[in-house]
Amino acid sequence: MQFLGEAFYGEPIVCHSGLRAIGRSSQIIAQLATQSGRPIAYAETVMVAMVDDMAAPHPQDYREKLEPWLIRP
Repeated sequence: MQFLGEAFYGEPIVCHSGLRAIGRSSQIIAQLATQSGRPIAYAETVMVAMVDDMAAPHPQDYREKLEPWLIRP
């Protein structure tokens, strides 16, 4: 997690989430927290699909469902 700015008590914090990348068996989730339109924190999380304690490839239909969530430049 990267702290990008100061947050203030009493003001709502909005968390924006999307996918930065889709791999064969993983995806990277990017999250940006903002307050009053200012970025205050950024984080990335890697999630890996597992079957029997081993990485497993994403089924094609699942990959297609992830596509709309990709963050495009």
